[in-house]
Amino acid sequence: VEIDCDVILSDGISVYSKITDNWPTYEPWFNETGDNCPSILPQYQIDEMEKLCIGTVKALGLTTGVLHVEAKYTSRGPRLIEVNCRMGGGQVHSNNLAVWGVDLVVEHLLTAIGVPSRPPVPEKPKRCRSNLAINSDTTGIMGPGDWISKWNDYPGVIR
Repeated sequence: VEIDCDVILSDGISVYSKITDNWPTYEPWFNETGDNCPSILPQYQIDEMEKLCIGTVKALGLTTGVLHVEAKYTSRGPRLIEVNCRMGGGQVHSNNLAVWGVDLVVEHLLTAIGVPSRPPVPEKPKRCRSNLAINSDTTGIMGPGDWISKWNDYPGVIR
């Protein structure tokens, strides 16, 4: 299982770290297919992944900022994929804001001007969220149509 771990460091202390599960990739291009937040992994795996991700950024000497770490839980435990010294792209900002109430942009700006980051983080998620990426085997241009409007009023769908 591949995950994203969003970390906020403030003066060398991890003040926030949350896991988002990545769904299996679309082969052979390794395109994303979707994600869910919060993670549905067993708590011990979440704890091990957060420990790996936080330990890695500290081992790299990073002390302050919003970071995006990608890792994978394998049969031998958690393994690092990459560390991004920036906020993650795509839906990362909106996932953390909707699910945990933490605005990674605001926290980044605070750390950039030297204000200690201490975001209030609820014990339980405010809501659950998933994102779906639509992939295709063929190239082309999607023509006009009304294929998505039927989902606009579907309970739980946020556009």
